[in-house]
Amino acid sequence: MIALLLIVILVAIIAEVKSLRRSVDDVQYRMEPSVKSVEQEEMFLLKTTIENRSRFNIPYLFVEEAIPEEVELLDRTQMELTNEKGYNFHRSVLFMKKRQRLRRNIRAVAHKRGVIRFTYAKVKIGDFLGIKELTKRVDFNHSVVVYPIRLQDKRLEQVLSDVMGEISINSFLYEDPILIKGYRDYTGKEPLRAISFPMSAKRSQLTVREFDHTRETMVDLIFDVSYKGDFDHYFLQEEALFALTRSVCEEFEQRKTGYRLITNAYYATMDVHGVNVIQSGGTGGSSITKILEVLGMASNASMCDTEELLSYAFRSFSQEKSFVYICHRREEENEKLIAQLKRRYGVEIHCVYGEDFEEVYKETLHQREEQTV
Repeated sequence: MIALLLIVILVAIIAEVKSLRRSVDDVQYRMEPSVKSVEQEEMFLLKTTIENRSRFNIPYLFVEEAIPEEVELLDRTQMELTNEKGYNFHRSVLFMKKRQRLRRNIRAVAHKRGVIRFTYAKVKIGDFLGIKELTKRVDFNHSVVVYPIRLQDKRLEQVLSDVMGEISINSFLYEDPILIKGYRDYTGKEPLRAISFPMSAKRSQLTVREFDHTRETMVDLIFDVSYKGDFDHYFLQEEALFALTRSVCEEFEQRKTGYRLITNAYYATMDVHGVNVIQSGGTGGSSITKILEVLGMASNASMCDTEELLSYAFRSFSQEKSFVYICHRREEENEKLIAQLKRRYGVEIHCVYGEDFEEVYKETLHQREEQTV
């Protein structure tokens, strides 16, 4: 009996010594989403991998996975989650063989616009006798951008039709000096600004420039996220603003019309700390994808005030003479500023406000929730 006990103790000591040779660094863990961007309520996968790279079995491996609470796990009935500090933690204990790798795909959805970041997990291994534990925090940086929803409303269609009509007229009223297709004699009917004095000097008679009016139509869309009061409705109207902007951009894409998104929104990949401009030719592809990602990742913070944003837009892109301005609500001081700038720069501004579409936004959300039940 004593001999058997000694053998058991010897085996335990050998197993304990071997277990202490393991390093927690031999355990590798990864979590990343299957996509970089996603629609709200669209299912995607969280891909997790845990690997034992050592030459020894791990009898006790504790894994704590931190899943942002903005993510709903569709397989949560099979997982016990604990909500703490903005995360849903999934904790599990595993036995892993040497060189073993375990992969798992978890179905998930997101319900709100924004950037969801997956940043860390914790792993812990224990020795054979449970006397000693080694812990490691695994840091990573993966994210998924959730797009704003689409809105459909006849008022939007009317605004866009008015804008396109004005731009079509203005392309004949305002000549673009860059697009000159030739010269001809002055007849006395042309405006003085059409006269080319260098060419007139060469020909020894008054000569006017001829312009190409078939240039590509470009719509300027000003997207203003500046705070304009009414805190009780601010967040709903702000989200309605993002949804509106997406809907307008996609309408231009459907009409194959080029446009510029001019914005003071803050987002991680912006080119400058101020007013940023993203241009799309209206043909889909990477440009609209970039705009959707900007609308998804942008925060409610603005990089400059409304006056600076509008002045920049009108100074830089006034050739079309017509703009679409989107902000979250009407404000008296803002209305006065817009009227003043319209007179100064001689442009037309079509204003669209998130507050006018707040109910449409809420109804759209309600319909989406019913469809997912």
